[in-house]
Amino acid sequence: MFGMRLPRPLLALLVVFVCLGSVYSIVTPIFEASDELRHVAVIDHLRQGHGLPIQDPANRGFYEQEGSQPPLYYALMSVVSLPFDLSDLRAVADLNPHALIGRADTSTNWNMVLHTPAEDFPWRKTALFVHVARLIGVLLGAITVAASWRIAGMLVTAMGTRGRALAGAPLLAAALTANPMFLFISASVNNDTLAATLSALAVLFTLRALLSGLTLRRAVALGIVLGAAALTKVSGAALCAAVPLVLTADAVRQRRLRPVLGNLFVLGALAAAIAGWWYVRNWALYGEPTGTTMMSLIAGPRAHPPGALELLGEYEGFSRSYLGLFGAVNIPLPEPLYATFNALLIAAGCGLLVIVAQRIRFPRRQPDPALLPGLLLAGVVVVALTALIRWTSITPASQGRLLFPTITAISTLLAVGALTLVTTLAPRAGRLAAGVMAAGILTLSALSPFLVIAPAYATPNRGPETAFSPAQRTELRYGEHGVSLVRWLGVDASPARVRDGDVLRLTFYWQGLQPMDTNYSFAIKVFGPAGEPVSAIDLTPGRGMWQTRRWVPGEVIVEPLALPIQPGGALPDLSELRVDVTVYRFDVEANTQTPLAVFDGSGAPTGRQQYAISGFSAANPVPAPTTRQGVSAARVGDTIGATRLADQLVVTTTWYVTQDLTSDARGWTVFMHLVDAAGKPVTQADGPPLGGRFPVRWWRVGDVIIDTRKLPLPAGLAAGEYRLLFGLYRPDGDFARMPATGPSGRLPDDALAASVTLP
Repeated sequence: MFGMRLPRPLLALLVVFVCLGSVYSIVTPIFEASDELRHVAVIDHLRQGHGLPIQDPANRGFYEQEGSQPPLYYALMSVVSLPFDLSDLRAVADLNPHALIGRADTSTNWNMVLHTPAEDFPWRKTALFVHVARLIGVLLGAITVAASWRIAGMLVTAMGTRGRALAGAPLLAAALTANPMFLFISASVNNDTLAATLSALAVLFTLRALLSGLTLRRAVALGIVLGAAALTKVSGAALCAAVPLVLTADAVRQRRLRPVLGNLFVLGALAAAIAGWWYVRNWALYGEPTGTTMMSLIAGPRAHPPGALELLGEYEGFSRSYLGLFGAVNIPLPEPLYATFNALLIAAGCGLLVIVAQRIRFPRRQPDPALLPGLLLAGVVVVALTALIRWTSITPASQGRLLFPTITAISTLLAVGALTLVTTLAPRAGRLAAGVMAAGILTLSALSPFLVIAPAYATPNRGPETAFSPAQRTELRYGEHGVSLVRWLGVDASPARVRDGDVLRLTFYWQGLQPMDTNYSFAIKVFGPAGEPVSAIDLTPGRGMWQTRRWVPGEVIVEPLALPIQPGGALPDLSELRVDVTVYRFDVEANTQTPLAVFDGSGAPTGRQQYAISGFSAANPVPAPTTRQGVSAARVGDTIGATRLADQLVVTTTWYVTQDLTSDARGWTVFMHLVDAAGKPVTQADGPPLGGRFPVRWWRVGDVIIDTRKLPLPAGLAAGEYRLLFGLYRPDGDFARMPATGPSGRLPDDALAASVTLP
């Protein structure tokens, strides 16, 4: 197929690819690869003899938008599926109603499907077929990797003396093809696997025809491959336009158009015979040959056509999904890797510009053998990118992985461009740079399933109640029909202080009390002190992987979450954040929620319960001024605002926090007493600062707490000089006060003092 014996480095790379692809296949639970469930549904539809799907937005079918795809891959896989029992497909395809599809910022519910032991090894029924089909995809991916090596090698050879410094390009191109995302897609049930292989072969056969002539045999092979590619994915039809155009240009350049026309006719006739009927069918059914408009109506059309700037703004997700954005486009690689990949793209682009500049500056007298091969690769990418932009303009689908049918052309151009830049700067560093970059990509591909994919689908930490000790005990129970089913033991929270845009990390501790035959949903909401919404999430518990039907009574399930804080300006600058949990029965089809009843630890019914978890501050830290009075953790401004309004005294104190107060300060509250000149108590107003909106336990260095309280005045209180005595104390136990100091040292009774004149 590739014309010669495989070089040992390529053979080794292919062995590594197949081994890694098998790992990706095993590590990724079934139906967690992009649209895998819908692809399997099309296969099952065909194997049951229902014929080709006819798309209708009012009757989407279980295959949904994938029923719009050309049928070759599905037809072949339906034949492969015949020995397998797919009778449990609908049972194992139990969709997660709270899957966070496309949300790469989530900390839970990556999974699109609720998984059960029916998928465990040894595989059976649908699970067995999926893994066999995935292995076929891996083998197709290996062919694509090998084609990348050959295509890059042919381009470098065509470049002649200029290509000698680029001898490492085949290795780098093959490694770029074997990137983590391509491995992930190859190890899935997806028509992209066959489309990428057929497109790679089409490019390879076209390059051979450009470099050695379009013989009848090559025209037949190319026509079959192009037709098959167009019958596998619509992007293959774009090749059917680009390839004959390049071959015709080559024939015109060599003044051999008449001898080549016959072979071009054979090529086109074969491609049209294989795939043309599909596009005619689409025209008859949907009024367009590709059927993409109907596909977008089912996938979900955009609300409005995007502008150029809007599409450019989607580049980040586009590039990430080319390198590695797994699962339901929601499991990302570490951030620095994307920056490194973008740097490689920039370097490759600069190298390609160097090649263009050199050709312009030093035009060749003789025809350049590398010109049309280079234009072919560039044209293939441009055509595919144009088609993707059109698709993205009608439905939100800015995913770089959709370019994988042309990945061999992309990888070759990236490899040649990057190495051209390297050798321009350091002429002898080409091979070393190629080896280093290839090793880096393959290392990333090897580590991704273990460090990124597997942790996302790991079952939650579980164990006996004695193994866990939540920082915040809650002791609430949820149930229905008078039976307690779920117990909320407690929650941990960090950090103790957050700002707008921060991430609040919460760890919940659940416990099943009875066997459950329902997968209950959990709603977690974070509020401000007056009920202002701050963050919320609805989820299937156990990080989506351990639904309540799988809970063992008595076992504690640990649920870590990372919730973004987004108050939207609704919170006061200093606020306490609280959390509550609702457990409910979710009817997905009716889209209704039925909350379970809530009980306290003794089993008595109780209402909605909120628990303090963190402090919120929107203000910047302020250095504490030099003052004459203060307590151990704060200073008080010299000016105390005191105003008499009828029968009450309104007092405002400003506290400058000089020391972090932790959870040990949970009980601190403010006392404020008004006494007469003889020290006799007149009135008082004790209570938490800011009316309880921001308890002292959340105070941190740099906070400024402006506390206003109203002291009721006795009727007939005489005008004159009075004193305010105030400070912080614990309202329970021994009522100990926080040590207070003035200019001369510690103050009597640890009370700060201020003079007040009442009119």
